[in-house]
Amino acid sequence: MKTVLVLNSSPRANGNSETLTDSLIKGVQDAGSVGVKINLRELNILPCKGCFGCQSGHGDPCVQKDDMDRVYQAIREADVVVFASPVYWHQMNGIMRNTIDRLFAMMKTLGDKPRETALMVSAASQDPVVFDGLEANYKEIAGLLKWEVRGVIRAGGLNLPTDKAMNRYKNQALTLGRMLCQTY
Repeated sequence: MKTVLVLNSSPRANGNSETLTDSLIKGVQDAGSVGVKINLRELNILPCKGCFGCQSGHGDPCVQKDDMDRVYQAIREADVVVFASPVYWHQMNGIMRNTIDRLFAMMKTLGDKPRETALMVSAASQDPVVFDGLEANYKEIAGLLKWEVRGVIRAGGLNLPTDKAMNRYKNQALTLGRMLCQTY
């Protein structure tokens, strides 16, 4: 049994990213594993100060004390970390960017156990170029963390969670959730 953590940065409750998140978690639960969702919009996560206190042993793991401590703890307990974000200007949105930047404080301890990761991003545009830079950046971050990328869902052509295309992406998220729980 695995613990799959989804960091959802949708600014809207029940928005596209959260709809995909909920489908993925259903797939995780269907596979007999534990799905944990953290809605980043509900947390106060400050941007990284670039102080390097985390690298010099002055933080545990970060010198800033905010809701990121909850995210750090959830990541420590997870086997798989999934990032779910809407696309803003061809990148993840600000709250996700803050969260990822703050993972720098855990760089020394993230290698304590192998972790897997996946990405789910949604956009109104269907143009693949909208996703290219974001996906490349995500894969670069996963490599720095030494996390294995297990899947990417690029959900394009969505304005609302009720769009016809959403059913196809919800099925992909459900399948990805089940697949993330398989051991190989």
